[in-house]
Amino acid sequence: MEFELLLGNARWDIIKAVSQGRASATELSKVTKSSLPNISQQVRLLEAYDLVSYVKDQKVGQGKPRQIYGLKREICHLTFAREGFADKRFFNPDQYHTMLLNVLFVPSMQDHPYLHKYLLNEEILQTTAVAFLKSSEAEIEVLIITDRLDEIRAKYSNTFVEHNGKVRKVVAWTHSLHELNDGLTRKESYFENLMKNPHILHDPKRQFERVKR
Repeated sequence: MEFELLLGNARWDIIKAVSQGRASATELSKVTKSSLPNISQQVRLLEAYDLVSYVKDQKVGQGKPRQIYGLKREICHLTFAREGFADKRFFNPDQYHTMLLNVLFVPSMQDHPYLHKYLLNEEILQTTAVAFLKSSEAEIEVLIITDRLDEIRAKYSNTFVEHNGKVRKVVAWTHSLHELNDGLTRKESYFENLMKNPHILHDPKRQFERVKR
């Protein structure tokens, strides 16, 4: 089966749903507004292509355990055409590709080259998790999670990035995972605003999954 067909319609709705967190077939049926038999059929096909997997959830006092489905691996289906070239490719992105793809899905295309240049820094890639927050004509704001707070704050809180003769400032709000969770536990508006809708750019250790919501 071509991946254009595999990732279409109901199956794509399932992929989007499980990318947000594991769910049972019944929960997927509600989220995707599809019948339970159809969900079961489509999930089996996604399992066969190694895109979705499940774990069994046995709750106390219940009989047959539920199957809880989740995304099995990161996937990318890329189509590109230019003069003299056209191709499409399905692949499992590595750390660099994942970062680049996350940047490309930031809403404003004018932010892409600045974020790409900002992130192509070995220290940032190795020691931090980064999410895009918002941007204006002059600035781009990101959230950084790191254990090397003093060092990263000193170097990257305000970074000026040049592209095609234009300079924009990348403002980094930098915190440890402990600081974020402590602030959210205390319901501090500053931390709640930081975590309203971060668009993850780079998170190889999945630190954003450990942030309390």
